[in-house]
Amino acid sequence: MTDHYKLVREKYKRKSQDYWNSMAKKYKFSAILIPGDLEIKNLYYNLLHERIMSKIFAEIPPHSKIVEIGCGVGRWSIKLAKAGMDVTAIDISKEMVKIAQKNAKKENANIDFKISSADKLELKQNFYDYALSVTVLQHIIDEKKRLKAIENLVNSLKPGGKLILLERVGKDSGEFHVKPWTLEMWGSVFSGHGCVLEKRVGVDLSPFINLINKLGSKIRYKNQPIKDFPGKVSVEESISPKTLSAYKASLKIATKLSKPIDYYMANLPLLKNKTSHNILIFRKR
Repeated sequence: MTDHYKLVREKYKRKSQDYWNSMAKKYKFSAILIPGDLEIKNLYYNLLHERIMSKIFAEIPPHSKIVEIGCGVGRWSIKLAKAGMDVTAIDISKEMVKIAQKNAKKENANIDFKISSADKLELKQNFYDYALSVTVLQHIIDEKKRLKAIENLVNSLKPGGKLILLERVGKDSGEFHVKPWTLEMWGSVFSGHGCVLEKRVGVDLSPFINLINKLGSKIRYKNQPIKDFPGKVSVEESISPKTLSAYKASLKIATKLSKPIDYYMANLPLLKNKTSHNILIFRKR
């Protein structure tokens, strides 16, 4: 099977900061989850994340010290700061941080923003009550850098502190900027740093959206080698009006069909292993 992401994956490894800077300049959604794709899909996945994360955030005591890596445009850091938390928000992209700072100012949210890659973080050790990573560690596709990022996060936590992760769980899907780990791998790595898995929540099954994603990639890229970052050219800019209309209509149907499945079935014991993303909460011993 042709790996049409091979060239761009190597470019992403070398220039991941450039990628996220370019995404920040082009897309300014409250959540840039699928750069280049339609807003309906971004908003749907954001909705799934919001409904579960809001319940978890409600359990965090006020005035807790929290560090978030990959804060993006500030969607989680701002919520936590407004809820009375002491938040440090970090992102590899200076352009993302600029937008996040503007958003925080509008919301009167007091946040300490920093620009850094997660593997080069210089954080106080045994200082934070919580560490947060929402679809961030999965984007560190260099394994040595990911392991170093995890070490940095764990070291920054107080004993008894918790890591809240929302990440891909499962087999490698072959995408250029995402490298999932199996549940066993996530558990093994964090266990090696003295952490225990306290909670796991399934987030999204979305079978109809996943089907359209696969068909859409075939139509859009035609299995040809991709040389530049996907997302620099949006769906609207890259396909014909007729195809775009069909794609929009299909996505609307897919999100309506997927919503009850994701809301009521994604966390069932028999289906949890089929979900694309999981929330994993680890406690540092």
